[in-house]
Amino acid sequence: MLGGGGTQKGFMSFVYGGIVLAIAMVFIVQFRPGSGRETASLTRQCAVTIRDRCIEPKEFLASLGLAAPRGADDDRLRAMQIRRQVAEGLIERTLLVQDAKRLAMTVSDDEINAELVKGRFHVSLPQARRDIAYYLRLQEEGAEGVRLLDVTSPETGKFDYKVYTRVVRNTTNRSPSEFKEMQREEIIAERMRQLIASRASITDTEAFDVYQREKSSAKLEVVRLDRDYFAAKYIDTSEKAVESWAKEHTKDIDDSWNARKSSFPAGCVKARHILVKVQSTTVPQGHPREEAQSLIEKARSRIAGGELFPVVASSMSEDSASADKGGDLGCIVKGKYPQAFDDAVFSQKKPGLIDTVIETNYGFHLVDIEMIVSENAQTAEAQGRMQIAKELMLAVETEKLISETAKHIQESAQKGTALQQAIDTVLAKLDEERGIKKKAAKKEEEETPTEPGRPFIETTASFSQLDGNPIDGVARGQNVVEMAFRLSKPGEVGSDLVRLNNGYAVIQLKERTSASREDFDKERHEYAARLLYVKQQDLLVSYIEQLRKAAEKEITIAEKWVQEPKRRSGSDDDE
Repeated sequence: MLGGGGTQKGFMSFVYGGIVLAIAMVFIVQFRPGSGRETASLTRQCAVTIRDRCIEPKEFLASLGLAAPRGADDDRLRAMQIRRQVAEGLIERTLLVQDAKRLAMTVSDDEINAELVKGRFHVSLPQARRDIAYYLRLQEEGAEGVRLLDVTSPETGKFDYKVYTRVVRNTTNRSPSEFKEMQREEIIAERMRQLIASRASITDTEAFDVYQREKSSAKLEVVRLDRDYFAAKYIDTSEKAVESWAKEHTKDIDDSWNARKSSFPAGCVKARHILVKVQSTTVPQGHPREEAQSLIEKARSRIAGGELFPVVASSMSEDSASADKGGDLGCIVKGKYPQAFDDAVFSQKKPGLIDTVIETNYGFHLVDIEMIVSENAQTAEAQGRMQIAKELMLAVETEKLISETAKHIQESAQKGTALQQAIDTVLAKLDEERGIKKKAAKKEEEETPTEPGRPFIETTASFSQLDGNPIDGVARGQNVVEMAFRLSKPGEVGSDLVRLNNGYAVIQLKERTSASREDFDKERHEYAARLLYVKQQDLLVSYIEQLRKAAEKEITIAEKWVQEPKRRSGSDDDE
């Protein structure tokens, strides 16, 4: 009925001709100058150009109408940049159609009609953004990029050409003949996708290997050694110790001072802070006031209980710019921060924790003063150099100490010592070497309270080989999952230390389960089908990327057509 023959061919041709003429008149009216829509022009416009193929604005808007029908959430569409996604989909469609010509691939009118009479309207979106098709519900019977619309008669429940024409016009603003040619390209592109995907395969061995990596699991015991804890407890940062170290590292200090001297202006105050945001019109993401007060008091209690300020700041501060640096603000000058903050900081006469909570328009702050720099330039330089020497010494000596301590714990556990005993023995020896006496419990039956920051054993959740790192704060380039699955027996200790953003960790295998062939056989077909689908999609994305790379110098997008409107009213004029 959409282009085939039959006994009523002459009559139907006459009827179709009248309909096409009527629709053509609609297009002339709707795109005339002054109509409030995109207007026709003697100069051919292209929303997208791929080699010699011009996608005219009307075709672009037709695809947009299919991809994002009326009633879709405008804000969500703008957020996903739907216009640009449609343009990218048209580029991919055209590249696939051009590649199909190389293979002499075509589709017949009957094949196109078979889709259209079912109301299966095809539209292309970027292959790598299948999430968009899912959100826009462009999926039907397992096929992606299909908008299913009702083209049947309400009375008979069968295909109705008048209904079809009205649906096409309302959805795409195209005539049946124009729409059919659009669908011809869409269906050819889809056939190409099917052909490319058909080249993917997965063997039983591959499927079982992935199954094992997904279903096998491990659980670790982890000893975390925190750099701040070791620096504060074991590194002597007295003026005498810093001066002694500085004498042996003069060049390093000079180089660092020359690079950083602007960071120590005369009269500045070196400080750290912990911020808990309070909800307001300027800070909508903050906490309700009472909740914020509770959180800042929790931070203060942790510090009063012996935890280091940088450690508490790293875990509790809501200032994203400084939290990862232990709340370090550098050496601040007057006028950089709110008045209440400045008043509290610059009224201090000596370093230390400011004993009151400071409130600003951002929220509540705890502030720790590390150094007050003199107003005298010469004295300020001496202080700055000493601070740099202290920081360099802390970095170098702490790194050396913490890595050696982690290795000693690791080696002791590898020899069969229980992990907790290895921790206690190594740290007790370190305390003795550094002249640190253990605090005695008040009563013999009481255990010594846990020292904040002291290494202890933590147990991870169970994880598979396809999961992310099971330990927080792992340094970039460290694959704890891979390290864990090299271990085969519970109690086995990792051969490598795990580098953390703020220290090191020793790992020991606690549990290990392996997926069996018998379990795999129960899920074989469903599991293999899922893996094959993923492999097909990866192959499609890769193939299209190659087509695009080959044509990249011949692809143009007219930016005015892909810019999202700032607002959309209920009027059709607001494109």
